[in-house]
Amino acid sequence: MYIDQNLIQRLNAIDDIASILEIICTTSGMRFAAVARVTEQKWTAYCVRDDANFGLKPGDELELESTLCNEIRQHHLPILIDHVSMDQYAFL
Repeated sequence: MYIDQNLIQRLNAIDDIASILEIICTTSGMRFAAVARVTEQKWTAYCVRDDANFGLKPGDELELESTLCNEIRQHHLPILIDHVSMDQYAFL
C-alpha cells in the first residue's frame, strides 16, 4: 500500500494533533494514542504518541487482523475494557 509521507509530515506539523493525543493519553490513562488510516488490510500510523514504547512511529503499518480496529470493523460494536488484567484484549 502506498504511504503518503507528505501527508504524514503535514499532519505531524499540526501542533494541535500532538496536543489532542497528549490529552487522550492523560485523561484515559493510556500510554498510546494515534491518528491512523485503516483500510481493508492495513492499519497505518499517521501521528503517534507512544509513551508505552511500542516502537510505532508515523508511517509504520500493522496487519489489520492484529488490531482492535479489526474487531470493531467485524462486529460493529464498541470494545469496553473494565478490568485490563482480566480482559481478552489486554497485552499484559
